[in-house]
Amino acid sequence: MKLRYSPASPYVRKVMIVAHEGGLADRIEKVTTAVVPVKANDELKAENPLVKLPSLTTDEGETLYDSPVICEYLDSLHKATKMFPASGPARWTALRRQALGDGILDAAILTRYETGVRPKELQWGDWIDGQMRKVRGALDALERENLTGMRLLGMGYAVPYLRPFREEAERVVAVMPSLQGVLAWPPDGANLVALAEEGELPFDDSSMDRVLLIHALESSEEVRPLLKEAWRVLTGAGRILIVVPNRRGIWARLDRTPFGLGHPYTPGQLSRLLREEMFTPVQSSTALFIPPVRMRMMLGSAAAWEKLGERWFTRFAGVAVIEASKQIYARPTPKKVRRQRVYVPVARPVVPTHAHLVITYAMPRRR
Repeated sequence: MKLRYSPASPYVRKVMIVAHEGGLADRIEKVTTAVVPVKANDELKAENPLVKLPSLTTDEGETLYDSPVICEYLDSLHKATKMFPASGPARWTALRRQALGDGILDAAILTRYETGVRPKELQWGDWIDGQMRKVRGALDALERENLTGMRLLGMGYAVPYLRPFREEAERVVAVMPSLQGVLAWPPDGANLVALAEEGELPFDDSSMDRVLLIHALESSEEVRPLLKEAWRVLTGAGRILIVVPNRRGIWARLDRTPFGLGHPYTPGQLSRLLREEMFTPVQSSTALFIPPVRMRMMLGSAAAWEKLGERWFTRFAGVAVIEASKQIYARPTPKKVRRQRVYVPVARPVVPTHAHLVITYAMPRRR
């Protein structure tokens, strides 16, 4: 397959995400193509009369455009979990979200053309404001429906972070490790907390859409079994969000802080661990840049500390945060090495021809 490509195009990046998720990226030949709204590109026009990117030529020679069509075509070629289900409510949800994302890109690109290409004296302020309102409104809509109808599992001490999602999520439940103990939650309703072994969660396979780990991984004595169980209970399109102490941060170096106990990680170490346990890291960030002090003046300036640290001191944040998706295709099976028998010369014991056995009896002495 041949893809007309520009690294600056967000629509091309969307297509390549689908290709990577389906394991098809190696089958696509990317042809760099320059497209300018006010200049013609006759080579691209011969394939795509809209003269837009992306444009995909299939192995059969048919040209497909634009990104929604190409994404569905690529999604039909692999056997992994489909990003666009074939039928039912899930299909319409996926298509609606794609349309919402495309609308964000359309409005953002029109704003970019207006502010970056059009001469300043000809720019239309109301037009720019209108496009940016579309972007903000669409992002708010995506954020509101992020967990609507989903099942959310919190592990470790995630209860304070689960409370905002009780109304929108289909199911919210927390699991605390047996060594830590359990607290009933919420106080105003039926208990939603369970006590369980980290390596044996009391849930069915593929029963959770999101898993949140806070104060769990760094204090676990069974890190890999814990991640294997999280992988088991996640659905095919599930995500896991992990918050751990940052090894380079001040908070992990002081015993009196909530992150001073257990095993801290760097973002790189956590990413490698997740990959080894069949997760694919999607994005990572850091937080908690304010020093672990109780001075009122410092606490009052916490927002300023966070902005400053996020810009200049990300390596020294208090916590590392990483989001990962469930890897549903199998790992490459290592080739079996055929064992060969190796003969090693061994010294032969030498037995003397005349062996004499001398036995000495010790007789008790008479007194």
